[in-house]
Amino acid sequence: MIIAFCGRLYDYQTGVNLGVKGVGKDSAASCLEKVIQSQGPRRIVRMAFADALKNLVCDHYSLNREEWDHPSKKEQIIPGLGKTFRQLCEILGTNARNIFPGVWVSKVTQRIIDHCREYDPPIQLATATLGTGYSVGYINRLLRDLPEPLPPVFLVTDMRMPDEYRELKRLGAFIVQVARPIHAEVLNVDLHESNRVYEEMEPDFFIENDGDLEQLEQKMKLVWSRLSTSE
Repeated sequence: MIIAFCGRLYDYQTGVNLGVKGVGKDSAASCLEKVIQSQGPRRIVRMAFADALKNLVCDHYSLNREEWDHPSKKEQIIPGLGKTFRQLCEILGTNARNIFPGVWVSKVTQRIIDHCREYDPPIQLATATLGTGYSVGYINRLLRDLPEPLPPVFLVTDMRMPDEYRELKRLGAFIVQVARPIHAEVLNVDLHESNRVYEEMEPDFFIENDGDLEQLEQKMKLVWSRLSTSE
């Protein structure tokens, strides 16, 4: 099973979308992971589309990811570079996507395949092939039929772009949108493409993150109760 999280930050008075940053996608994923593990041992694989990008930025600029990818520092200007860590990722991520549109999508797809291959040797199917050389049918079969008591759950914590949405839905993913209402005295909207709310990315579940972690966990329990019955 694949579960992906997207976000929506909006002004609760006007309804204006302010982006997708800071809504609690990682927190929601952590709450869901806690809920799943409370019901017994289960393999959970957590990943993000931006993992490969962030690692590339850190390698290129000799940055410590644990330091600069932290919420308290990712918006700070990096000495000698004149950009924040987030800005570096946006610039490099966009440039790479312009050259190879599926670059970051393929990284996550390949990671899912690599985890599945630990249990089932790769086979070739001729139809509906992905850029990785494997078919959607093959990946779905792996996710469904892995020889474990229960198949793993893949949590993708940062779905932002329409191509990411389309690929994950092809693989049968469930989409959870985490929305956070705020009161913005000044509507400061980040217009970078990775911070837009794309209406075409329709979620399977909508979670309003307007309370504390305990309340968020209760909401994720409801999500998991519905998802677990679909297995």
